[in-house]
Amino acid sequence: MAIKVHMPTEEPMADLEAPIETGPPVVKMTPQPDPLSKVRVKKSLPARVILPLKIRKTLEGNIFVYDHPLIDIAIMVNTNKILTLPKDDSNKDTYVTQKDFFDFLKSHGLLTLEPFQGGHIYGSMEAAYPTNEEVDSISAILVGIYKFIKNDVETMNHLKYEKSIEDWMTDPEDEDSTELGEVPHAAKKGAIDSKRRPYGLIYRI
Repeated sequence: MAIKVHMPTEEPMADLEAPIETGPPVVKMTPQPDPLSKVRVKKSLPARVILPLKIRKTLEGNIFVYDHPLIDIAIMVNTNKILTLPKDDSNKDTYVTQKDFFDFLKSHGLLTLEPFQGGHIYGSMEAAYPTNEEVDSISAILVGIYKFIKNDVETMNHLKYEKSIEDWMTDPEDEDSTELGEVPHAAKKGAIDSKRRPYGLIYRI
């Protein structure tokens, strides 16, 4: 803060013999404003989460997730709907999986209260999701999809078991298989005797 001091000036002496009177100095303080200091406030960014999902975005802006072994999941951004479709190479009934998926999202508050229904594609199901100005709905739904696929252990184990049985029958190990001709052919095979005549012909002869 700066301080200014003003001293009284002496007037010219009218009479040299008159005594000179001097007063105390007058101090006048004039406050000066402090210089403004610049403060920068950094706005905290939301947490970034990287999800290991196979995601594709179409020209229409829709988002497809291909990680589940039975169904493909599509987020229809323009209509605020989630669509599930059976995979082309899937020979399983996917209704139970689709129902479990929508029930999982609804239990986590990611769907509206409207029931899910059949979609416009054969075997597909769809449900509506709400929009929120404070929370990114697409990001929240992707996290829910990732958690469902990760927790769907029953379907994964069932498919692995079926695949192991199929491989055991079509491509067995050496100890479970024999080469052609390794086991000699017997004179009689099976439980049905090929020489036995039909029952009705016995009484005709």
